[in-house]
Amino acid sequence: MGCDGSSAMDVLRAIDRGILPGARSLIVEGNTLFKSMGPQSGEIEKSIESLWFQVGMKFPMLSAGARPSGLVYSWLRSRNFGMAEGPDGPVLPNNGFGMAPETRNLCKAEMDLLEELVDISTRLGDRGHQLWIVILPPGAPVDAPNQVIPRAWSRLTGIPFIDLSANLPPGCVKYTDAVHMNPSSAAAALRTILAEINQPFPESR
Repeated sequence: MGCDGSSAMDVLRAIDRGILPGARSLIVEGNTLFKSMGPQSGEIEKSIESLWFQVGMKFPMLSAGARPSGLVYSWLRSRNFGMAEGPDGPVLPNNGFGMAPETRNLCKAEMDLLEELVDISTRLGDRGHQLWIVILPPGAPVDAPNQVIPRAWSRLTGIPFIDLSANLPPGCVKYTDAVHMNPSSAAAALRTILAEINQPFPESR
């Protein structure tokens, strides 16, 4: 659960407020949480709260994902990078599961975000949601906010922590740019996560 180049926190806040429906299992892309540090709202968070976003949820053909430019972009990406395999393909080395490692001391902005994360995850847990925190490749330095905030959140709350970037063999994951996995590697990451949380691979649409 990232949020189109923004922070997974935008989605967590929207689910907490009842703006977005929440699935029983919520897989949070921990890499992105740091983007919500500070008081200002991001463009994605503002968009989620807009009337047009609600219209797109009720009528998917009017949503941003159904725009001709979005469809052409997806088609071009599939031509350049191929399509992901189904549920029976490879997985990533599963050496980053379990308790999150300890972190350095957090700064005030990181602590403020962490406190909000703890409050939101407590409320979501009370409503029956189950959360997992995932660090996707390529990960980040251990002292970077990308890693420190999700690790501290996991240690405080006991939310399971899955670091798919830990100890990856060179060349194990392929990328389309500096941070985004290609379809094959992304599918392998998804299989690895779903196997860990005992969920089926989604059917093709």
